[in-house]
Amino acid sequence: MSIKKIGLFGILFSLNFFMYSCSKDSATPTSDSDTTAGTGIYVYDLVGDTAASVGIESGKTERAFYPLLFNFSTGNSHILKTAEDSSKYLSSDTAWDIAFTAQYNSTVQPNNGSYATSPANGNSGTFIIMTENTPFDQITTAPTDAEMTSDAMTSVGWDQGDGQGWFYYSLDNHICVAVTNRTFIFKTSQGLYGKVEFISIYKNHPAVVTDLYWPSPYLTFRYYIQKDGSKNLRTTTSS
Repeated sequence: MSIKKIGLFGILFSLNFFMYSCSKDSATPTSDSDTTAGTGIYVYDLVGDTAASVGIESGKTERAFYPLLFNFSTGNSHILKTAEDSSKYLSSDTAWDIAFTAQYNSTVQPNNGSYATSPANGNSGTFIIMTENTPFDQITTAPTDAEMTSDAMTSVGWDQGDGQGWFYYSLDNHICVAVTNRTFIFKTSQGLYGKVEFISIYKNHPAVVTDLYWPSPYLTFRYYIQKDGSKNLRTTTSS
């Protein structure tokens, strides 16, 4: 079995990206989604850990970012702020599917207990995720389980030229930009297939970010989960 891993951000990325793109926003966390059947579900501005900071910043705490958990079947999310939170959720293979972790909650890690680097390490989760360089609406069928296992990724984050991550990061302008026409196919611990595209970590998911201080992390992504257990991932706009 070939397991691909997208590494966490390098030292330069940590020092530059987080010093320059830290959010000054203190608004009440909000999120929205379009749950129209058959088109996929858009999750807009799912609020991550906006209180954390890598460096010294007024109104924030210099510490590691709390993980943000998300469940594709229910749409539920949880931020793990305490040991009690972690104990309650991380041991479960049903409460969550992916965790947005690391700086600015930009690294996606699956609920798979066999991955040493996953927050799920040691639990009974078997969630797997793989990448396809294909637009979301053009993916109509999930691959075979053998293909998914072979190409499974232990984390999804910064694409540093290997064609695997969900965003590019420039050391010149210190801005995170989502990779276009890249979709991630997954299979949950409950055996349900789905697909997801990650769109932005910036508030209001602007098409172009030019302000290094744009509020983040506010996660925007689109997904579809096939709840009948089949591999059919066709959405209404699929070709």
